[in-house]
Amino acid sequence: MKKLMIMLLCLLSTAISFGQSYYLNERDRAVAEGMPMFDVYLTLSGSLTAVQSKGIAPQPGTSWYLDSYTMSSNVAAGLVTQFVNSSITPPLSATPTVPPYDQAEFGQYGGSVSKDVGRLLIGQTGINFSNKRPITDATFQGTLTVSGTRVSADFNKPAERIILKLGDSISEGAALTLAEQEYDFQLRDSLQKYTLRSWRIINKAKGSYTSSNLEGLRAQQNLFFPRVDVVLYAVGTNDASATTYDANLAAMLRFLTFQYPRAVIVICTPTVRQAPQETINAAIRTAAAARVAALNNPRIVVANWGALWTQAQMSTYMNADNVHPAPAGHLLMGAQAWNLFLANNSRLLKLVTSGR
Repeated sequence: MKKLMIMLLCLLSTAISFGQSYYLNERDRAVAEGMPMFDVYLTLSGSLTAVQSKGIAPQPGTSWYLDSYTMSSNVAAGLVTQFVNSSITPPLSATPTVPPYDQAEFGQYGGSVSKDVGRLLIGQTGINFSNKRPITDATFQGTLTVSGTRVSADFNKPAERIILKLGDSISEGAALTLAEQEYDFQLRDSLQKYTLRSWRIINKAKGSYTSSNLEGLRAQQNLFFPRVDVVLYAVGTNDASATTYDANLAAMLRFLTFQYPRAVIVICTPTVRQAPQETINAAIRTAAAARVAALNNPRIVVANWGALWTQAQMSTYMNADNVHPAPAGHLLMGAQAWNLFLANNSRLLKLVTSGR
């Protein structure tokens, strides 16, 4: 009896610890689930005869949790920072009257002013930076630097099921204008509709990322979450070696299948590209297919993006840079992922619906 009580207390302690780790405050959860805002800054320079405004906003499918920002100037100037969402906020004026905004006055020798924010900027709310009035000094340099975390646009959505997205700029929403155009948001909505469960996305994608960058996240303990039901592993287009990709994929799959044994894992292989990158992409697609086949794990499948269109069709399905899929391409990518869940009498769909 005594041993049984001790076991029950241990189980209770474990459950309480799990619960505490899950109910993080908003900022800590943003840091755990998101990615740092790299190189987010705006500059104004030279003599300005009128108000000049520069802005920056998150990629579609993402939002910012803003920790702080700093305005600086090297000469006398009045500067303004304002949160702006083009859909819901009036444009910035010389004397803004629509909050939230912040103004700073700098004397002859300039200076800097920092402000703690500590808030989630909903949707694609970004930041504008402007001078309040004309500046005659040609040596003027004004800078706004921003510190925070980039999270998925559905970060605050209540959800019973989680999609973990690991990828590069394609999965970050590059070349798109709406979150709903992204392949992963299309998959999320299909899963939500047919499982009758609420879903949201944890976005661990970053522009220019390779499989080695994702391996770095894993090795540095940045991929632990209370629950993951679907994993989208979508890198390779920036990789320089299929051999390195395969080694990183093997390490990631060992981690994911151990940490999230009930998750469905979708390996999204690179799209068709022009030479010379297509040679590497083709080798990566072959390596991924062989790796998944060798594992013979019914919860791991391949979404072969390379089979969705040909090089001759790139102008239809790719952006003008021939790197990032256009909305039409994402539509095919989302449909392909969803069809994997419907295959074999909806086997994968039944798994994620039951949670078993």
